[in-house]
Amino acid sequence: MNCLGVAQHVLDVFHAVSYVDRVMEDMGWSDEQRTVERQAWLRGEWDAQTWLQTFASAPVGQKHWSPEAQQALNYLNRRTHLMNYPHYRAQGWPIGSGQIEGINKSVIGWRMKGSGMHWSRSGASGMAALRANLNNTQPLVRLDDVRHLAFPTPA
Repeated sequence: MNCLGVAQHVLDVFHAVSYVDRVMEDMGWSDEQRTVERQAWLRGEWDAQTWLQTFASAPVGQKHWSPEAQQALNYLNRRTHLMNYPHYRAQGWPIGSGQIEGINKSVIGWRMKGSGMHWSRSGASGMAALRANLNNTQPLVRLDDVRHLAFPTPA
């Protein structure tokens, strides 16, 4: 984020959506409603503060929620200032990396975190490049190109 000139840490929308989904589930939202809402979040259409005020502001029903949903709500409430995704998108900042983290974990992490393994910086870099090439079925693309395909900027 430093290279983008961002002074604060921005939460990855992919991870935030998992907390939002847990809250929606205990609010009784249908699978279809939750899917539509998750997609809106992933497109960067919501900021957490507005969403929570709009949908999860009535504490009366919250006392019947599961402990996991209450924890998810507390997590979101404590971090609303880090989840203003429409603002971040307007600034051109990336908002989601969960899928890329998952790919890194499966392609590189599992190979490099074997029992007893130790890596130098150059050895780890070389192994990461080798694993990426072995698992890649298409030419490498820049992260920004992938991000713009997933979250196109409105004209």
